[in-house]
This record gives sequence, C-alpha cells and structure tokens, in this order.
Amino acid sequence: MPADPARARGLFARVCDHGVAKGCNGLGNTYVMLEPKDAARAVALYTKACASDYAPACSNVGAAYFQGVGVEKSSVRAAFYFEHACNGGDAQSCGAIASLTLTDAAIPRDPARAKVFAQRGCDAGDAQSCGILAIALGEEKPKDAPKIAALYTKACNAGHAQSCGNLGVLYSEGDGVDANPALALELYGKGCVLGNAHACSNLGRALVNGDGAPKDTAKAIVAFDKACEAGELASCNDAGVIYGKGKGITADGPKAAARFDEACRGGLAQACNNLAILLRLGGIVKADPARAARLFERACDGGVLPACADLGSMLLIGTEIPGDLPRAEAILVKACDAGDLSGCNSLGGLYALPSRPKSDAPKSIPLFDKACAAGLAGACSNLAYAYEEGRGTKKDAKRAKSLFEKACAGGNQPACDHLHGKKP
Repeated sequence: MPADPARARGLFARVCDHGVAKGCNGLGNTYVMLEPKDAARAVALYTKACASDYAPACSNVGAAYFQGVGVEKSSVRAAFYFEHACNGGDAQSCGAIASLTLTDAAIPRDPARAKVFAQRGCDAGDAQSCGILAIALGEEKPKDAPKIAALYTKACNAGHAQSCGNLGVLYSEGDGVDANPALALELYGKGCVLGNAHACSNLGRALVNGDGAPKDTAKAIVAFDKACEAGELASCNDAGVIYGKGKGITADGPKAAARFDEACRGGLAQACNNLAILLRLGGIVKADPARAARLFERACDGGVLPACADLGSMLLIGTEIPGDLPRAEAILVKACDAGDLSGCNSLGGLYALPSRPKSDAPKSIPLFDKACAAGLAGACSNLAYAYEEGRGTKKDAKRAKSLFEKACAGGNQPACDHLHGKKP
C-alpha cells in the first residue's frame, strides 16, 4: 500500500479527538516522521497524550526536551518526563532518567537513585539501563566486579555500544574477569561499530600499542578519525600524531594540522602544542612561526609545560619571532619551576647571555646542572662550555671535558664535534 501521510494523520487525529492517548501519540509521530514535519506540534500532541499517563508519549516529550527539538532544550524537564514514563512502565525511559541522574550537570547527582531506575529498566529488558546500572555499581565500595561485568555483557549482547566499550576496558584490565586483550580489542571494535566514540578511541589506542593484536596504525587511524568526528578530542589529537609521523600510513601534514586544530579549538591544550610544533618545524606543512608562538602560549596557559619552554626559547632567540627577553624570562621561570628541564636549560642560557648583568651568570650553573643531571644532553653541553670558559663559575677543564663526553653520549652533536676539535 502506498504511503498516504494525509490519510494517516486524519485517522490518528480522529482517534486523538476522541480522547485516546495512543492516537495523540501516533499523530505526534506523523509530524516527526512524515512531511510536512512540525516538531513543535508533535511535542504538543505527545504532551497531551502524556497527561493521560500514556508512558511512550511521556518518553517522547522527555526526548524532545533532552534534544531541544520542538521545545527549548532542558535536561530538568526531560528528567521529569522520563521519570513519569519510567513509572508508567517504559523501560527505556528508566535508563534515560538513570543516565541523567548520573551524568547531567543540571540534575542533582544521586547514584543511589540512578541505581533504582536503572535496575527497574534492566529488569524490564532495556540494555541501556543494564549498562547504567553497571556504572552505578562501579561507584560502590567495595564494588561487585563480577556483577558489573555480567551487566555489561548483557547490555553489550543486546546492542548497547557504551557497554561493549566498557566491557572491553574490564577485559583489558582484568577487572572482574580474566584479562583478555584480544577480547578487549574485539569489544572495542563492536562498541565502535555500534557508534560509541570512546570505544573507537580505545580501539585506536589498542591497535597503536599492539594490545590484543599486532600493531596496525592504518586501522588505528580509521578508529581515531571516527572517534574524532564524534567529538572525542583526544582522538583528534591521536589522529594528528599518526598523520604527522606517517608510521604505517603516508604522512599527511594538512590532515595532521586539521586534526590538531580541531582538538585545540575544542580546548585540548596538548593538541595546541602539537600543532605549534608542526607549524614551527614546517616540512610537511608550511612553517608559520608567528602562529606557532600563539599556539605555544595557549598550550602553556593550558598547563603544557614543554609549550612554555618552546615559547620562552623562541622569545629568547628572537629569530623566528621578535625577541622579548623579559617575557622569555617570566615564561621560562614558570616552566622550570614546574619541573620542565628544557625550560631550566633555556633559562640558564638566558642568564648566561653576555648582555645580562654579570651577577646573572652564576644563576645559570645550577639550572644547567639540574637539567644535565636529569639527562638533557644540551644542558650538559651548556654546562661544559660554562666550565671551559669560566662563565658563572671557575674554569675547570677536566669537569668541562667530562660534561662534553656526557653530552656527546647523550646525542648532542655539537658536543661531539667540540670533543673532536671541529669548529661549529
């Protein structure tokens, strides 16, 4: 029989006009699924049906408020209607109210209450409810790990994507089940195919690390891209790293930059730092030191200490962007005080500059020494020059030679050249 939206609406309208809630709900569905669509009218009809305690209609109103379709988005109103629907026997709504009670900032967090709703929905056969119940039980101390695993298994087998991913984590860590990396990988894959972004992210990391299967960067990038496109910022950054390095795939600078940029704009400071490094180095993308400096600053403000050190170094050297020694000093002090050894080394370099007051040179020695002792070859080289030339400390040729050797062994080529009498 060919579709006839007008006739369908007419039949549902006649039933709805006679006060049958199911007919009003059906009429609302026609305004969601059939042309011409009218979301606001659909919500009005669902609300009318819900007023007669028709649980599926209450669930539809809750979904409308949760998604902001046909009405202004409101988690509080969504929770009200989902709870009404759950009390009326709609199992999916029990899972929805349980999830809101656990995760939505607008709803007072109440794990015990969420557990009650989730148990009711799970007992009625709703997969999401079983998954939410597992999450709620995971917050109890002591937790019942085998029961949690059983609930995730039940939910995953019923097609709940998040539960498949969460079950994968349990098998990866051996939490309540025997550790099984191969099964964890399979579960991440299932969760990813079902649409859970976090499962895709875990799948990508497992493939990169070779957990549960041989390393496969080509497959990992597919998983990271899918997770990124679903809003997983960390996966955007992970994808950027793979596109930038080109391990297992052809390096693609523009794609790397795009993924880093997406994550950076979303607030992931590490991605801002990675994009800055890419733009500073150039090669697979066009170098842009000025933008790199701005990104280093953003990453530094976000707590990525190496970004502080790199920005301070750029301001200190002054060849890529205009130099600014006072600003460089402030940034490098911040990085070094927080434990970034490269920042300590660069700060030492700043204090050792001939243009600085003579009283600054001795300040460089403990900074170089700290970074060298922790294995930073460049700092060992800087400290060696200080002892060789008597900058900030007494000359000590023997100590200088030992430090040049340490720097060379650590991979600092200028130190190796110096040892062999090669001029820079």
